Amino acid sequence: MMWTVPGLLGMTLLAAFGSYFLKLAAEKIGSGDLELVECAPVGGRRGLVLVKRAFLCPSLYLGGGLYVGSAVLNYLLLKVLPYSLVVPVGSLCYVWAVLIAHFLLHENVGRLKVLGLCLVVIGVVGVSLG
Repeated sequence: MMWTVPGLLGMTLLAAFGSYFLKLAAEKIGSGDLELVECAPVGGRRGLVLVKRAFLCPSLYLGGGLYVGSAVLNYLLLKVLPYSLVVPVGSLCYVWAVLIAHFLLHENVGRLKVLGLCLVVIGVVGVSLG
């Protein structure tokens, strides 16, 4: 059971980085306005171009693969740890996501977001020790 703490952290990091790579894929595939859903009319090339971009985008596969890895770790952890621990610790994904947004995507992280992250960490510690 020595692997459970690194497994819990790994599960949350894999999910957060999975989202990051899916964000990169979304930006590369289209402009972010649901273009993949609104394909061109029959005979039009716009929809086919977007589908081709999606299939050729490594970030899409990497993000999806990281999500699958996170789900596998979640499954393995749920076999040996209580549900009431694994699922709340999964909320650390939100902490990693905001850090990734700030440092890798250069998004602004204001005081209210920092306060929210602190509350998430306090909650995870409380659940873990309780």
